[in-house]
Amino acid sequence: MKKTFCLLAACLLLILPVSAASLSEYRYDDAGLALSLPDSDGWTLLTHDAQEDDPAVEFFGVDYDTLKKALEQNGVRFDALTADRQQEITVIISRDSGTRRTFNYADLDESDLRAQAQTYIDQDFSEQAPGLDYLSYELVPSGDVLYIRFTGQNVNESTDSRFIQFATIYNGWMVNIALHSFDGELSEENEVLVTNIANSLRFDAALEKSQDAQRYIDIAVLVGVLAAAVLSLVWIYRSQKKKARLKEAADAARLDEEQRQRREEDDARQAAELSGIDGAYPGDIPEVGSADDDGEAQP
Repeated sequence: MKKTFCLLAACLLLILPVSAASLSEYRYDDAGLALSLPDSDGWTLLTHDAQEDDPAVEFFGVDYDTLKKALEQNGVRFDALTADRQQEITVIISRDSGTRRTFNYADLDESDLRAQAQTYIDQDFSEQAPGLDYLSYELVPSGDVLYIRFTGQNVNESTDSRFIQFATIYNGWMVNIALHSFDGELSEENEVLVTNIANSLRFDAALEKSQDAQRYIDIAVLVGVLAAAVLSLVWIYRSQKKKARLKEAADAARLDEEQRQRREEDDARQAAELSGIDGAYPGDIPEVGSADDDGEAQP
């Protein structure tokens, strides 16, 4: 199987044209890996170690602390956007007990890997991310790394996006590389770009899996491990929903303020009218049901 994968990978690399976007190498030392990403030709790249004065922070339009927190919570180490914000590349790199147990996709039985990938095609994501739908998958090798390559879409009231996603586990680290197109279609250039990024992934060394049964139990259960593959989409969805909620809250606050101002104006107008009546007819407005000195009600 591995020989077949290598031949397929070689053919893939031969037939792909050069991406229109130039790529530069970036590292994530915690995982001991490097990969190439677009940072010019219309792309703005936000890296995991970006500082507050990084121009990319301003471009993303979110305050620094909020942005860093969101990226860290979702394991997003690199995020690139085009100038028109119609294409986005997210790179998630994370590790947990599940990825440690799996350790390396290439070491797993192909039928198990395919079965677990198929669960994503069959799964209903309506509760986690309405509109998210995984449409297809294939196993794609690149050097020592074996990817599950997904295609799908995310269509709801706020977005009409298509995506290509390369997910793998190597050395116990999950790496998820995804390109999202928000104009409703994926171009050949999009596919070439994300494939070139996936092919650029390199680890400093191939580690041996620990035999410590207390920490790294050797099982190939991938349900929950592949769940990390949708993080980029969920993150985008949540971001969009958050923006929508903020807009709704702002609109509601503006409406409340307008209503409050109208009430104040009405109260002031009524007070002015009553003041004018009292001034014109002093003492001529009897209280209804008022009593005279004898306790009898006046007509």
